[in-house]
Parts: sequence; C-alpha cells; structure tokens
Amino acid sequence: MDVPQLLLLTFLVLLHRAMGDDIVTEVVGAEGRSVTFLIHHLDGEAAAWSFDDVAIVTVIFRDPPGVVFLDKKYKTRFTFSEQGRALTISQLRMEDAGTYSLQNSEGKSTFTLQVYRELAEPRVSCEAQNCSGGGCRYALRCSAPGPGLGSVSYGWSEGEQPRGEGPTVLLEESPPHGSVSLTCRARNPVSNSSVTVWPGHLCAASASAPLPAIVACALAVTGVVVLLVAVFYCRSRGWRMFPLSAAEATDTGPRQELTTVYAQVNPWQQNVPNATRDNPRGENSTTIYATVKAPAQTDDEKMGSTVLGGQEVEEKSIYSLVV
Repeated sequence: MDVPQLLLLTFLVLLHRAMGDDIVTEVVGAEGRSVTFLIHHLDGEAAAWSFDDVAIVTVIFRDPPGVVFLDKKYKTRFTFSEQGRALTISQLRMEDAGTYSLQNSEGKSTFTLQVYRELAEPRVSCEAQNCSGGGCRYALRCSAPGPGLGSVSYGWSEGEQPRGEGPTVLLEESPPHGSVSLTCRARNPVSNSSVTVWPGHLCAASASAPLPAIVACALAVTGVVVLLVAVFYCRSRGWRMFPLSAAEATDTGPRQELTTVYAQVNPWQQNVPNATRDNPRGENSTTIYATVKAPAQTDDEKMGSTVLGGQEVEEKSIYSLVV
C-alpha cells in the first residue's frame, strides 16, 4: 500500500468514525516518562491514528510496520511495535494529554490519556500547639504544592501504626513519649512520596521562625519614620527643591556670566592738557562700555537669585557716570 492509498484510508476513516465498536481505555502517564497504547481486537491491513480528532499518522499492520506521519512533530517521540498495533509515546509532556483513536473500516479503539507530574517530598507545617500540664497537643498539616499533580491524597502513620487520613492530624504527647515521630505519605495518580517529622521539634522551630520577620518589619517602620522626620526638618528650615527646565537640565557645560559696564564721559570732563573745562560748542557726550566676566556665584547666591527672580539673570548692566 503506497502513500496515496494511506492518505485515502485516513480520509475514509475520518468520514466513518461512527462505524464499528468504539472501546475507550483510560491511560495515565507521568511527565517525562513513556506510555503505550496496545490494540488487540482491530483487524484489517492498516489504520489511522488521530489525536483530538486530528489525523496524525497512518500505520500498516506488518513486520516491521509501515508508518506515514501526517504531522512531523510526532515523529521523534512516537514509535510502533507489535506489527503496528502498539503505539508508544516517550518523553511525555503535559500537552500530550487528550484522546487518541485508531480507526479503520473494521472498527475503532480510543484511549484517553492523562499526564501528571510526579510528587516531590511533601511539606509538613505546625498549625497549632498547646503545652500544659506536662504534655503538648499539636496540629500538623501536610501538603504537596505544585501544578499538574492531579488529585493528591494524604495519610499519616506513627511507625507502622496508621494515625489517620487527610492533610491534617492531631497529636498529643506527654513524657516520657516526647520524641514521637509522624510520617506523612502523599499520593497522586502517578507517584507517591513521604516525609517523617518530630512534632515537638517542628513546632518549636515554627514558634521561633517569625522573629526575623518581626525584626525586618520594625526596621522598615523605623526607616519610614526617619525619612518623614528629615522631610519635616528640611521644610522647617525653608529648604525647597526647584526643578530645572529641560534646557537647563541638559546643559552641563560651565556658565559664564557677563557684566557690561557703561561710563558716560563728556569732553569737558576729560583731564586732557590744554582742554577747556566748559563746553562752549555743546558737544555730545561719549558712551564708553566694556564687557567683563563676573565672578562665579556661590551656592547661597544661586539659591537666593532663584527664590527672588524665579530665573537666573545671565547678564548684568552696571552704569557709571564719570565726573
């Protein structure tokens, strides 16, 4: 049977899904492991596999089986054995969960696959303790956190003696039995895990655990109080913050302030030999000016200029009348 015939078979299978007996088998697999679908009762020369109603591969029943993948992404993890009647999926992923069907004109077989993660070591916490009259009572909780675990069940035991089912257990200790150990066992569909604890030690450690958190909280509150006191102190001293404009913020070069000095000098005011002190001709006065660099301002002068004027004065004019 060549490839065109296999494709035609796949098309006919998808059109006649309702034909034949449909046997549904539930299969559970663990993430990272493998699972095998084995068909015993399907006759014929070939059949087509589909995943969630999408055809993925066509197989010819022979040794070795003939396989044509319609979706290449399954080629590396799907293998066939038992003359094509057994499909093994390796390196299971969570997204592999779903419905797999093998169908031809003789019948149909369906497998429902569920994929779960294996359990890590469960955690036991001390929920409550009450010590009085020479004895202590403890309430413990067992948990196996994490996604993709499915339904998790819990059981408790003291040595070989069962102490109850469920995530919580109550225990009473009194001397000389102050070193009793409890074991929590967690189970899910693909794995089980356990941990053994000593309630007295566990609850004693839990009682001292909140101290670092209290210290950290106290330090945080102290820091906030100090910051608020600093802000109020600065305001009481009249300190203010004035934002710079965009141009001023980007201008990092040194600034030079220039001062222009003006002087008005009449001819009769100049000390020139043989010059006449009066001005009989009514000559006009002459303005002499020069631009000089002003000394750099201190921080106090800059703050004062900002408060008074709102803007820095880049140039200053000094007028002088020379007599």
